[in-house]
Amino acid sequence: MPIQRLLFTTDFSECAERAFSHASHLAVRYESELHVLNVTSPHRPSEEDPLGLLDLEPESEGLFSDAADPEEVDDVVVIHSRMTAHSPVAGILDYAEHHEIDLIVMGTHGRVGIDHLLSGSVAEDVVRHAACPVLTVRCKDGAGWKDQVRRILVPVDFSEHTPVRTAIELAHAYGAEVDLLHVIEEAVLPTIYGVEPLSPGAPLYVQRTEGALRKTIADLPTGDLTVRSHVRIGNPTRRILEFAQEGGSDLIVLGSQGRTGLGKLLMGSVADKVVRLADVPVFTAKWRAGADRPSEAGREVAASE
Repeated sequence: MPIQRLLFTTDFSECAERAFSHASHLAVRYESELHVLNVTSPHRPSEEDPLGLLDLEPESEGLFSDAADPEEVDDVVVIHSRMTAHSPVAGILDYAEHHEIDLIVMGTHGRVGIDHLLSGSVAEDVVRHAACPVLTVRCKDGAGWKDQVRRILVPVDFSEHTPVRTAIELAHAYGAEVDLLHVIEEAVLPTIYGVEPLSPGAPLYVQRTEGALRKTIADLPTGDLTVRSHVRIGNPTRRILEFAQEGGSDLIVLGSQGRTGLGKLLMGSVADKVVRLADVPVFTAKWRAGADRPSEAGREVAASE
């Protein structure tokens, strides 16, 4: 997974600065070119540059104002840029496409409830629409960067959208352990029907799922990595977040189909919710045909759910 150009987006907030430690760490790890981008609105220009990073003026809307001489910090080439755009999301996506960015790193406030409904989330929209992977870091007290990524959690749904191979590559880069987690979703029926909820936790069903996870692991280039499999029952988002907290996960690697419009409104998105609520960084990779094909046993399990 080459990361030659890494984009860190900042609005100079504390939330963005927490994400910068991740961006700089990965830039050093992968010897990447590090782009630092501030997007301003033509209606609300940025009046402050508290970090002193961007000593330049944005050009007209949609154009990039790059530093003439990129800096080199700790053997990493750093390029500071500022641009104006009608929205931060449009600016970030345009810059990423124009500069062929391989990974976007950004902070997220993790808004929930009515505040999220009204304001939306720049991070979620970037995750949904970006062509490259996005690493989001939630701004929360005590949720800072750890010295190392020791445990990586990969929720597995046995579809081609699960980036298990991406997670294995990251684990090799960090020397981390990997936890594959499949959540069997309970079918909850309204009490008006007068029947008990369907129980997918029957021993035979769980055994089939565990077998499919073992087959998935056997098909991966794990080398000397420690890879464990886990099965939980319940709401996927809730179980993923619980497992990450209880299992000491340092990073969650998710796949996203990038649903938009009515499809997302009706179905929601596990990736969106995990990005918004997870205390640990979330690496969201976009599905590419043939990138992560599930095992035959996995396809059978997925088809039966």
